[in-house]
Amino acid sequence: MGAARMNTDILARQIVTTSGMEACLDVLKGIRQGTLTAHIVELMACEGGCINGPVMRDQESMFVARQRILEYAARRRPEPLQPRESWPVMTQTYTDCTTPVPEFNEEQIREIMRRVDKYTPEDELNCGACGYATCREKAVATLRGMAEATMCIPYMRRRAESLRQVVMDVTPNAILIVDTGLHIQEMSVSAETMLNCHFAAVRGKPLQTIMPVVDAFARVRESLRPVFNETVHLRDDLIVEQTIVPVHGQSLMLGILRDVTDRERQNADLEHLRKETLSRTQEVVRKQMRVAQEIAQLLGETTAETKIMLSRPASLLNEDGGDS
Repeated sequence: MGAARMNTDILARQIVTTSGMEACLDVLKGIRQGTLTAHIVELMACEGGCINGPVMRDQESMFVARQRILEYAARRRPEPLQPRESWPVMTQTYTDCTTPVPEFNEEQIREIMRRVDKYTPEDELNCGACGYATCREKAVATLRGMAEATMCIPYMRRRAESLRQVVMDVTPNAILIVDTGLHIQEMSVSAETMLNCHFAAVRGKPLQTIMPVVDAFARVRESLRPVFNETVHLRDDLIVEQTIVPVHGQSLMLGILRDVTDRERQNADLEHLRKETLSRTQEVVRKQMRVAQEIAQLLGETTAETKIMLSRPASLLNEDGGDS
């Protein structure tokens, strides 16, 4: 700037020097709005400038570093100013390459915001998680094709939680989530019906409060191995088939209980019928064998008597034949 015969005083009106991201953004905003009329702007992202950059962390103080630089500049002999005739050409022609940005009306912006459940000013959190300062700026960027409507973390989180709740509400199987201390953390509506309880009343309580048999949960906690389709009698009127899996990294276990009472009762009835049929079949066989034995015995006795009765006349005939 000295070579260009410009004032090097940082307090001069035509020079703006600033550091830090917030201050740089503020200067750029002023330039964009046309309210800043400086000729030269020096923007330094690091707070305090390069002397406080990312590789200068070992220095004792940013202000000590600044003092050293000023002392060096005071000791350094300035180079003689070259004649103006030897200066390089310092003019440049620029072409405006600005791309026209389309503008959108309020209804178009509101329509985009309604896609992510933002209907009132209270719904506009302006959290900045999408990369834009406000929800409206992100909606405008979506209309310009520079962003997606669903680039909203609070919306996606609510949607994920809502879908999870839908699953918990409509699944016919009972779902239980317990921690490693076997305390109830979550349960589905079907679990409340199956186990005759309300989640609000048993939340945080031991699992044995609603389930008399928790051995499988304890095994999964100790071994970190899932249990699949294990049949358990919880009550006289309730038999379940349970699957229990550990949730790695969260110290939780997920249990899915399926009511198989009717199936088990049908299996028990079939088993009883099978045993009764087998017993009756064996009884019939025994009776048939006994009858056969009795018939054989009667036939044997009759044969013997017949033999005796026929043997006597035969012997008499033999004797008569011998005398003649």
